[in-house]
Parts: sequence; C-alpha cells; structure tokens
Amino acid sequence: MKKKKVLFCTESGDLSTGYGNYTRSLLNRLHETGKYEIAELSCYKTCETKNNNPWKVYPNAVKKDDQRNQTYKQNIQNQFGQWRFDLVVAHFKPDVVVDFRDIFMSVFQRTSVFRNKFHWVLAPTIDSFPVRPEWVDSLANCDTLLTHTEWAKKEIEERYSIPVAGVVKDSIDTKIFQPINKIGMRQAFGIENISSTIIGSVMRNQKRKLIAELLKMFSDLIKDHPDTYLYLHTSYPETRGWNIPSLLLEHDVYHRVLFTYVCQNCSNICPMTWKGTSYKCQKCKKNKLVLPSSSTGIKDIELAQIYNMFDIYIQYAICEGFGIPPLEAASCGIPMITMNHGAMKELGEDFEAELIDGEIYRELENSSDRIYPDNKDCLEKIKKLINLSEIEKIKIKEKYRNKVLSKHSWDITSENFEKVLDNIKDLEENRWVAIPKEHFDKIVKNAPNLENHRDLVYHVVDNILQEPTLKQSFFIQSVIKALDIGYIIDDDALIPYDRQAAMKTLEMWFNNKVFLHRFLEDPSLLSKEKSDFLNY
Repeated sequence: MKKKKVLFCTESGDLSTGYGNYTRSLLNRLHETGKYEIAELSCYKTCETKNNNPWKVYPNAVKKDDQRNQTYKQNIQNQFGQWRFDLVVAHFKPDVVVDFRDIFMSVFQRTSVFRNKFHWVLAPTIDSFPVRPEWVDSLANCDTLLTHTEWAKKEIEERYSIPVAGVVKDSIDTKIFQPINKIGMRQAFGIENISSTIIGSVMRNQKRKLIAELLKMFSDLIKDHPDTYLYLHTSYPETRGWNIPSLLLEHDVYHRVLFTYVCQNCSNICPMTWKGTSYKCQKCKKNKLVLPSSSTGIKDIELAQIYNMFDIYIQYAICEGFGIPPLEAASCGIPMITMNHGAMKELGEDFEAELIDGEIYRELENSSDRIYPDNKDCLEKIKKLINLSEIEKIKIKEKYRNKVLSKHSWDITSENFEKVLDNIKDLEENRWVAIPKEHFDKIVKNAPNLENHRDLVYHVVDNILQEPTLKQSFFIQSVIKALDIGYIIDDDALIPYDRQAAMKTLEMWFNNKVFLHRFLEDPSLLSKEKSDFLNY
C-alpha cells in the first residue's frame, strides 16, 4: 500500500523544549509503525547541524552570517516557517500537513499557494480565550482540528461553533520520569540540608512565567518556614526575561533559592545558589557552569533527578497551553500546586492538586483573559502541603503516578494521531500537476477601477489570483479593512495604506504562485546555494 506522506511543522526535535520533546516522542513512534513517509519542517534548525533522524528534515533557520539572514529576519513569521513552507510543500508533496505548535506559528499555512493540495491538521496549544480573529480563521478552515485539552475543545466549540475532532493530550516518558529516593538524590547533588523542604518549579524565564511573584511569595513563606528552599530550574539571561539577580536582592532570598547549573565543557550538573551567569566547575575546573537554555538544556534523566529532590512542585504562570513540567513532576510523585485557570486548572483538577485562586484580567498584547495569582492563597496551599503526613504524601505519590501512566503515555498520544491520519481519505493523485505557464500569461492583470474596496479586492482574487477560497480568509479581509480605514498598524506606528499598497500585496501573492508552479515543474529554478534546505 502507498504510504501517506505527512509533513510535520515543528520547532525542532533537537531542542530541549516542550515542542522539541513532543516532536521527538511523536515522530519516532509514528515512524516506527512503517505506515507513513514522514518529513519535518524543522523551524529552528539550520543546515549546519547534523540530522540524526531517520525521516526527511527541512531546516528552516539560517546562521547570522548567511546571506539570506536579512530576508529571514524581515518577517517574524519566517522563524515559524513561512518563507520556506510552500517550497517544502512543493518539494515533498505531502498528503497531510500537521502542526501542533502555538496557533500563531501556523497562520500562514491558511493562505498557502498549495492549500487545496494537502489535508491540513491543526493541533494547537491554546492557553487563553478569546483568541485573535486571524487565529479563529485558521481554526475554522483547517481540515481536522485537534486540541491538547478538553478545556480548549469545549471553549472553541462553544465560542466559535467550530467542531473539534479530538484531544491529543501532551505526554511524557514515564520510564524516565518516575519516583526516585529523594534523600539519595539530594546527597548525590551535594545539597547540604537534605531534610529541608524544597519547593521546585521548572520554567523558561519569560514574561508569562511569574518568577517575580514567585520570589515575592517565597520571601513571605520563609518568615514562618525558615528551613525551606525554592528551586528554580530556569534560564538566564533571556532577552525578554526577568532580571533574576535583581529580584533575589530585592526580596533578600539569595541564600534560599537554588538553580541548576550545567557545565558546557564536561556536562556536570550542579544545583546551587546564585553564582552569576557563569561559574567554575568543580569537576573539570573550567569556568563553564551556566544556567540551561532551550539550546543547552540537560538530559531528561537528569531533569527527572532534579524533580525527585522536590517536596512540592509549583506552576506560577498567567497561562499555559498545557504545561509539561507539572506533568513530569506528577509522574515523579511530587505534590502539585498550579493555577485555577484554563489548561492549568484542567490538569490540576485531574490530579486533585492544590489550585491557586487569582484575578482574571485582559492582557493587552493578545486581548485574552489571563490569571494573576493570589499570593496569600498560594502561601496557604504550600503550608497545607508542608504539613502533610508521610502516609498522605505516599498516597499522593501513588495516585499521581497511576494517573500519569493511564492518561499521559506517548504511546497513547501516538495512537490517537495514528487514528486521525489513517481516517484521512486519499487525495487525488494528479493534484501536484503544475498550472502551465501559458495559463498565467493569458490572465489580464489590470484591475478595473471599481469604487468599492471590497468589490475591487474580490475581483483581483477571483480573476487574477484565481483563488476564490481566499476571499473569506483573514488575509484578504485585512486588506479590505486596511483600505477602508486607510492605514495598517505596524508595532507602534500607523502606516498609510491605499489601493497601490493593496495591489502590491496581492501582486506579490500572485507572483509567488507563478514561481511555485514553475518550481513544481523544474526544482532547479531555485539555485543550488538557496536550495540547500531541500537537499539537506
């Protein structure tokens, strides 16, 4: 039987991130079935890095000294794959395109020149509602819509009347993330006060992760519970992250917060209090100890060991699309505290964890509802867990572990994706035949002088672009809106927008369509220097 050709749009399976882990875990299992021909548009991978995967990989990123870097940086969507997506699609000719990243990373796929040639599966992580109109457009116009949580499924169906085909919950490797002796782990990592209470959190240093509030709350906690430590497995420095050393000084918790340091020379892992952005490794004697990042992370087995030093796991964030670290901690049997909002609430309720109340507010950037925690409520929840008896802790550990095993195995997630892929009907074999050059040459490209903006744009879409399905897209509706109001908003600037600008936008789409159909016939149209990502 002919194998379905499936293109996955991902961050990169090489990264130490939630999406990186999702990519590795899912694609490896789907590849092992032997049922699919798999390719990966790896958005943060460059051609200079080695491909260790048994499936086809298309690197999307370029190095800073690459002559294409300026083009790459012109549009923020390029880092998510926009500038190479259609070329990759034309080269691989997939039956199915799958994207399980944040919804804003995949909106450009809606207006692909080849949109009618593949079955589009979206499985976005959604952390808050309402969502932007352009995201709703993608949700409504994909062929199969999946979510990561039951909460997101319910909200999409009720708010927007968009059917969701199923839920593909995030999962973890339960053979790696499992309970280990806590005292043994603390001794192995050189923790001096092995009987102290350690409250841990694993999160990237970014705005929505409330490191500042967590440190503030912790400074109040140690007034009544001085034999307590906070363990932050996080990154620093980050371009848009919290100023961690400043916060440690502000709240006078320098001596009570532990961080993971990893040696860039010998890979030694050293949990310790703040030692700056680099420090001398006691093992190799090199000044190479740094905090981990998405590109210089630690191995899952080492992260599991860190979780097992915790007495309590806490997730302090304004929103989460799912939240892998709380699930990893739960698999290790660590009592959980998380936010009473969205996906965090769903996971917390499923594990009967402690939920922190907070104030719901509307965030400016995304016009979505977020939650800000009640620090006093959090303090009470922490004190409650600190005072648990050993028997109660054992019961929680067993309950959490069994829940993870029954609901969050990668095998289960992979099987759910298999069902989706296998139920997709075969598409026409001849759909990848290019539109002849003569057809484009015959198109009259001069638009009539229609008074109404909508009539003008629709005429161009129908008669020049010849893509009538684009008319209801957010892309085309935005062009019409910009013409009606006379400007577009670019960051903080209002830029005038007239018919000439609109025609230039639509002309670019048309020219791209023409080139891509010529590329279908003759891939050599893309020079050898520019096609390295296709032949990687």
